[in-house]
Amino acid sequence: MDFNTPYSPTGALQAPRTGHWDFLEFLTEANLLPPAAYLQLQNRDMDGNSSESDTLISLGLIDATRLAQLQAERLGKGYIDLTYFPPNPDLLKILGPANALQMGVLPWRLSADVTVILTDRPEHFDENQYYLRQIFGPLRRAFTCPDQMRSYITTTEDAALIHRAEHRVAARESCRDLNSKPYMLPWRVPSLLLLHFWSSPFGEPSL
Repeated sequence: MDFNTPYSPTGALQAPRTGHWDFLEFLTEANLLPPAAYLQLQNRDMDGNSSESDTLISLGLIDATRLAQLQAERLGKGYIDLTYFPPNPDLLKILGPANALQMGVLPWRLSADVTVILTDRPEHFDENQYYLRQIFGPLRRAFTCPDQMRSYITTTEDAALIHRAEHRVAARESCRDLNSKPYMLPWRVPSLLLLHFWSSPFGEPSL
């Protein structure tokens, strides 16, 4: 397998349906959504900006990871398990972890000079693809587990925040080396012990 190429968890990729292909119809035909639930959702007024995906998850009809897998299958795109196929960290540095979290996308790897962008929702890619093309050039969409994606991005962001905070001041003024180097001025030890001794009545150590 070419590790730079997205793959499908169910085997060979299926060709995407042409024309308007409703996601609820896809789930119903795949026997993943009961017909009664399909009719209920069709007649349901979406609250605010709630999408079909949000509604399906909130009603407990499907979990977010399975939803991403099914979107990949429906659209004929790849699904990436980040546990086995981690991203190229340099691409996330280019976009920035904060931007990635806000957009709901993760730049994954380069494949034949095309940047593969992972997401868990097709709308997240669609809404941001113009901006992403300005940064990365040609793009290809693929899907991944939302929990894996957020965990990777937040871990990277936390590490970047810690690094920036530690290097905001000169090394001699920072505490970043305290974990690796014992740091106590030897001349202070006898003074501290003497102060502790005389702070107790009759010279007895305080408890």
